Amino acid sequence: MSFISDKQTLDDLNLLGRFRKDSVINIFDRTRTRQGRMILEDMLRNPLTDVDSIRARSNEFRYFSGKGIVLPFDEEKAETVEFYLEAHSSHNPVVSAVRLITLKVRQMFALGRDWEKLQAGMALLAGLVVDTHGLWVRLAAKDSPVCREAEELAAAFDGKVLGYLEKCREGGLSLMKAMALDRLLRIRLYSHIRMMLDLLYHLDVLISVSDVAESNGFGYADARESEVSFLDIKSVWHPALKNAVPNDIRIDSSSNVFFLTGVNMAGKSTFMKTVSIALYLAQMGFPVPAEKMEFTPVDGLFTSINVSDDIALGYSHFYAEVLRVKNLAKKVQSGKRLFLVFDELFKGTNVKDAHDATLCVTEAFARHRQCLYIISTHIVEAGSELSEQCGNLSFFYFPAELDGDRPVYAYKLKEGISDDRFGMTIIRHEGILDIIKGRRK
Repeated sequence: MSFISDKQTLDDLNLLGRFRKDSVINIFDRTRTRQGRMILEDMLRNPLTDVDSIRARSNEFRYFSGKGIVLPFDEEKAETVEFYLEAHSSHNPVVSAVRLITLKVRQMFALGRDWEKLQAGMALLAGLVVDTHGLWVRLAAKDSPVCREAEELAAAFDGKVLGYLEKCREGGLSLMKAMALDRLLRIRLYSHIRMMLDLLYHLDVLISVSDVAESNGFGYADARESEVSFLDIKSVWHPALKNAVPNDIRIDSSSNVFFLTGVNMAGKSTFMKTVSIALYLAQMGFPVPAEKMEFTPVDGLFTSINVSDDIALGYSHFYAEVLRVKNLAKKVQSGKRLFLVFDELFKGTNVKDAHDATLCVTEAFARHRQCLYIISTHIVEAGSELSEQCGNLSFFYFPAELDGDRPVYAYKLKEGISDDRFGMTIIRHEGILDIIKGRRK
């Protein structure tokens, strides 16, 4: 079963923003090749849903953590080798030989530089096979997650082959020697050459991600088989924030709605994104920004955080919110295990309607115990009423204090419902009324 999500969620969590330094993909991307970056992005677009697959990938990252492996490979080398293998590709020895002779003749009459490019690609590939042989021997160990492929490569590139390739790695080969090397690399050993390159791209991602985990103190989540849904995280923080304050969270089927209150800027939205990112990464088998995490895999994750109006379709902010909730309600009704996040339900309408809608929608969602929810609101009265009506909600808030007339935020969760009301205090502190009345420039 495929994991389901959507563009709204990816944008809310800033998962794939290549041009934003704080995006999740850029946090993990220390890859050295274009192909490695493509694999990393594909992983981010396709989280896993079964426990065995999640554990297997997580174990791959764990294995390479702290190993200090540096690949003798970068983007320039990768592109040069791929050009050689595919640009004049033919796995027929006769066709390949004719092609090489043609390129050599053209080079003799200064009709192109493809011969030099081909020579450079052959020499570089020969050197790459030699330089990585020790790595394959090392990774052929039984505890390695790539032991089967590594063992096969170590055997394919034996001593005799390595000796020949060592002599060819400097380039400058005659036509006859180039034809012999080309037959070896692009015909006799092609399947193993392709396996080696694909494995190098995969290792590029594994080493990149495990290095990020080690340098940032990320932990690894433990995926569990369970009939009931649960999420339990100790000391989780947002991976893009410096000096982020960690928090704990526990949600399960017996208390499947985590109801969150607190004043503006107290940390609600950041916390909701933090937990969502941690779960999304955990479902990929990636390291997570948390001390400890246990969870049951879900079938999908959806957020409703930065829903905007749509001028082209004539949708107001409120109507866009309504359509978002309607869409997610249909997904919940399908019976799938989902993790849903709603930041300020129906904030685009008046307080009375927002109160009533938050009350009835939260209560309705809460009945679907296979799903887990985080719902935030400024309407604390709705929280008080829900605490009396629903037994499967847990209530937490981010407290704030006043230092004179300036709010101070601890960003640390407390159990209960917020009773802080600092809106007018902040407005007065910023001198808005004085500016309007002309008392202050």
